[in-house]
Amino acid sequence: MDIAESATWLAGLFDGDMELHESQHEKAATPVLATFQQDDVVICATVGFNEVDTGLESAGMDVRCELVTQTRASKSEAMRLLDAATQMLVRSNGVLTAQPGTLLPGVGDVIELPEHITVRHGLLMSPFQWGPQVPQVIEDDRWTLLLQLLMLTEEEFHYCVTYGPEELLEEMANSAIDLSDWTRVLEY
Repeated sequence: MDIAESATWLAGLFDGDMELHESQHEKAATPVLATFQQDDVVICATVGFNEVDTGLESAGMDVRCELVTQTRASKSEAMRLLDAATQMLVRSNGVLTAQPGTLLPGVGDVIELPEHITVRHGLLMSPFQWGPQVPQVIEDDRWTLLLQLLMLTEEEFHYCVTYGPEELLEEMANSAIDLSDWTRVLEY
């Protein structure tokens, strides 16, 4: 998929009008970010990150992704954080793979976030809003899936490292934690 096709695919996944934003960095891993406003939640997605090979393949096909995150923080904070996540994946040269369960330690420390933002670490996961069916596009040589960037506080990050992503997500669901609240302060 090229950028226009990726944008069309993403526009069909989310409610609301899509705004496209060019990256402010010369060496951006993805040149365009899309945002959607849904009430007080900002959804931000990469457009064209599927061109980045993070080393995954299945049945002879390259497995690629577009990243998405959602927050009650500002649009600019969401875009900066998602851009930092893509940079971290690219710079890792395949050490960090774009797949569920991958932790992005300190991704929020790479950029200057306001002090009230308490999340500093990322966890890549299958997006949950579509249930078990992850949005995807299968082409001749490539399989592109949507992958969600969940931002974690320091305590959540340590819980995830200790008990694993599945246990963390289960604990967060049981505690009814608002995953879009990037100012949350919780202890486990």
